[in-house]
Amino acid sequence: MDTDDPERLLFVCFPDAGEAAGRYRAWRDPRIAVHVVELPGRGERHDEHPYRDMWLLVESLSAELAGVLAGPHVLFGAGLGALVAYRLAQRRVAAGLGVPRALVVAHQAPPDRAAR
Repeated sequence: MDTDDPERLLFVCFPDAGEAAGRYRAWRDPRIAVHVVELPGRGERHDEHPYRDMWLLVESLSAELAGVLAGPHVLFGAGLGALVAYRLAQRRVAAGLGVPRALVVAHQAPPDRAAR
């Protein structure tokens, strides 16, 4: 996590399925801090059992990231990570836990246009 400067806006990044989390750790911009979320069953967490239920994953991430998401932040997700970021934002808003400054998604159709 690269969050030691409170003047920088925190980007919480959710990689696509199979994408290396290190890609986001390499982002260098003096205006942002980066926190990459490694999902269970991936990368450094490969020994953990992956979730098969989105809502259980989101509940777990909501608790796991509570401290990280306490301040101003942007949620960024690519592919499957975009869906996770979107569902996490929904969960936090519904629970009154705050709203991200922005939700940025890549490689994913908007929820109202996604294939059912």
